[in-house]
Amino acid sequence: MPTTISIFYGNHNGAIAEEYVYNCTIGGSAYTKAYAFATSDDILIVIAFTGDPTTFDRYSPEFENSVKTGEISNPIDITKCESYSIIKRTVEGFG
Repeated sequence: MPTTISIFYGNHNGAIAEEYVYNCTIGGSAYTKAYAFATSDDILIVIAFTGDPTTFDRYSPEFENSVKTGEISNPIDITKCESYSIIKRTVEGFG
C-alpha cells in the first residue's frame, strides 16, 4: 500500500485532538504527523510536521514536545466542533 493514514483521538494539554499519522511512499518516502484542535469559538487549529524518514525520525521528538507544551485557548473536544463536523463529512463524501 503506497499510502497509509492512521487517526487517533487523545487529550493533549487539556484539549481533545485528532492525531493523524500519514506515510506516503509514492515518488519517494515522506512521513507526516499532524494534530487538529478546536476551540469553543469554532476555530480549527492544525499543527503538522513532514519530512523524509531520516529527518522525521530526527526531529519528531522536538515536534511532539512542541505539541505537548503548547496551549490552546478555550479548547473543546474536536468531535464536538461544528466546523470539524462539516469538514469531516465533506472529506468522507469524496472517499
